[in-house]
Amino acid sequence: EAARLIVGQAKMACDLVQRGEFKKAISLGGGMHHAQRNYGEGFCIYNDVAFCGLYLMKTYELERILILDTDAHAGNGTSNYFYEEPQVLFIDLHQDPRTLYPGTGFAHQIGSGRGKGFTINIPMPVYAGNESYKLAFEAIIEPVTQEFKPQIIIRNGGSDPHFSDGLTRLAMTVGGFR
Repeated sequence: EAARLIVGQAKMACDLVQRGEFKKAISLGGGMHHAQRNYGEGFCIYNDVAFCGLYLMKTYELERILILDTDAHAGNGTSNYFYEEPQVLFIDLHQDPRTLYPGTGFAHQIGSGRGKGFTINIPMPVYAGNESYKLAFEAIIEPVTQEFKPQIIIRNGGSDPHFSDGLTRLAMTVGGFR
């Protein structure tokens, strides 16, 4: 029931922004980026992040959607949804997949078919810290975003890159999140 409510509020967030009622909307409790099309994975039953992308393409006919995922874990479910889709640019900044679940999100995984080049994985080394994140944004994320010219940005991120997270080791500070 809680997972369905999260998807419902994600849908509402999409509608509020697309109708021009708000410039930005936050969907609390979301970010279930591990769930696949037909099954849950990684504590995620549904994938609200992928739902937003699909919903915006179908309902509002958007053609250039950026999904920016900065959760410490690679968004394998979201990636799989859009791996062959050129209308969605999926940029995923996460801890080195050799060191953390789900073990995907390597730099060479760039999409396939029509979607080749529309998946950008940026695996960060353990203890990357604020300066590494800043460099990734300045050298990769910002220029690619400017070139793609998204009609909307769906942002998925958690607090798990923080240095005190018990499962991850990315060493970000609160200031680094800015």
